[in-house]
Parts: sequence; structure tokens; C-alpha cells
Amino acid sequence: MNTTELDKAAPKGDWSKKEAFKLLKEWQNALGLNDWTIEMDLLDSKEVGDGTAYQSTEYEESVKAAVIHVAHYEQLEDYVKESYNFERTLIHELLHIKFSLLDNDNQECLQSRVLHQIVDELSKSFYITKYKNKE
Repeated sequence: MNTTELDKAAPKGDWSKKEAFKLLKEWQNALGLNDWTIEMDLLDSKEVGDGTAYQSTEYEESVKAAVIHVAHYEQLEDYVKESYNFERTLIHELLHIKFSLLDNDNQECLQSRVLHQIVDELSKSFYITKYKNKE
């Protein structure tokens, strides 16, 4: 099963806060981020990434603290809702925290672009690994 098939099978709509935080703790543990204090906010889409994204993460690596911001599902564009997968999005944002020491705020820099590509590829791989044997 590939990520497209998994994304189509993933639950659509808003996750409850309880489900969202359960997944946060599950993936925080799986990615070895238990020494981080990680919070998550489900926000109005205008408040996420200055209105330019559906998810974003702020972190301070020196004290190992982070906040993941995720837009409410109903506020996503229709074309985004078709393939949106909350759990994969969460894994992706947690991987940004995992690689925080390598991150660079300049989105145009090659290092940042390569890092973002690696983070996305790893989030897909972890997600597939979790569900591939549950067919």
C-alpha cells in the first residue's frame, strides 16, 4: 500500500483533540522526542504560518520546547481536503523538531529545502511502516 492509497483510506474531517493528542504522544515517543515539551494547537487557518500554511511548528531547541499549530480541517481548501492526512502532517511537524538543529529559517536556502524534502519523505515512510501490515 502506498501513501496515496493510505491517505485515501485515512479518516477525513477534524480529529478530536483527544485523538490528536494521543497521536502526538505516540509519535513523540516513536521518534525519540520524549525529552521535549511539545504542545499542539488546533487553530483558525489565518493563524497558522501567517495564513500561508495549514500547519507550522515553532520550537526553541536550547530548552527543547515546541508548539505545533494545525489548521481546523473544515477551513482547508477543497483540493487540500482530498489528500489531507492529519497523522502524516503531525509526523512531518515532529520531524521538523527532530531535525531542529539543522533547520534554517531561510526557506530559500538549499539546506532548508533539502531538509524539508527529507522530513517529508521520512514522514511518509514512518506512516507507511505503521499501517502496511494492517491490511
